[in-house]
Amino acid sequence: MREEAVPAVAAQLRGSPRVAAVAATREEFAGARVEWVRKAPLHFLPEETLERLKARVAGPERRAELESTLRRMAEDPLAGRRTAQADPLGLRWIFGEATEKLGERFPAKLRSGSPYLIVDQPPVAFIRALGREDSTNAAFSRALLADVRERLAGGKVRVELAGGYVSAEAQEAALKRDIRVELIVSTIAVMLFVWWFTRSLLAAHLVFVPVILATLGALALGGALFGPLTPIVACAGAILIAQGVDFPMHLFTRFRTERATRGRDDALLAAQRGMIRPFTGILVTTLAAFLALLVSRFPGFRELGFVLSCGLVLCVAVTLVVFPVMLMPVDRFVRPATARIPWVVRLAGAIFRSPWRRVVAAAIALLGVTAWGVVAWKGVRMD
Repeated sequence: MREEAVPAVAAQLRGSPRVAAVAATREEFAGARVEWVRKAPLHFLPEETLERLKARVAGPERRAELESTLRRMAEDPLAGRRTAQADPLGLRWIFGEATEKLGERFPAKLRSGSPYLIVDQPPVAFIRALGREDSTNAAFSRALLADVRERLAGGKVRVELAGGYVSAEAQEAALKRDIRVELIVSTIAVMLFVWWFTRSLLAAHLVFVPVILATLGALALGGALFGPLTPIVACAGAILIAQGVDFPMHLFTRFRTERATRGRDDALLAAQRGMIRPFTGILVTTLAAFLALLVSRFPGFRELGFVLSCGLVLCVAVTLVVFPVMLMPVDRFVRPATARIPWVVRLAGAIFRSPWRRVVAAAIALLGVTAWGVVAWKGVRMD
């Protein structure tokens, strides 16, 4: 029943407007490898098959096979003649055995002589369908699976669906929930830190305006260019919130310092001029890391690099142009920066003045070298 059902199911799948290609036979599953085998068939034969082929072509088996062909021609001239013209040395059987041996590489034993991927134990046949769009498009995955289920309903065999489209459909809700949690948690955590750092609730909210504008603008631009974004790219929002908040926070801190000795407009201009060069250095070095993702062959990494790069550029532009204008009406709420030295700086100064400073520095350097050694020795596991 499975032998008859495979081509019927494949035909139903090929009728779907959302399916781009269907692989039902072993040759279709092999894809481009079939052309490689046709160009260099001997390269893919197992060693024992090559030895048999060598004996049949040039060894003692050659004479025995030719004599067998002559006997077949004498017994049945018509059939024997066809055999002698098509395969006088009986090589076709050798290549057939080689095909069966290659099929043994499959995790389960395939049915011998079948052109399809059919396994007897457990009783199952495999068919692969490729949609016209990637499984990262959750809406397309839902529509594709609904169409496939409708086409295969009521058949004589039970069909189980698996693969990227099924995973996308099953995990869509979980991924959306995870992305929302990431954005909310990162936003709250960064805002609390900015509030503590600036000692101003108003500043904590103002600082987030450039970050929000840059993040939404980068995601919108990425969605317009690439279509549905992968979950990896959608998580760029959390990264941009943490990376982009540096720019407005530095400008606000510099403005607050300049405001102690200057008027409002002069303090804003001094803050802009003083931060352009540091901003440029930070932006260029970070862009170099993000733009390196554009050479990746995985689309998700390329899109992530593009969205992060656009988000940082937008954040710097909004910080230098829009953020100073936002600070003008709230100037009276901005107090000069406190002269209190942060505890991190005090700790670093204490270590530097300590006689153990070289020991501490050497220990930190040794820890870094040890980490490199562990990665070089054990590697990094990928999932």
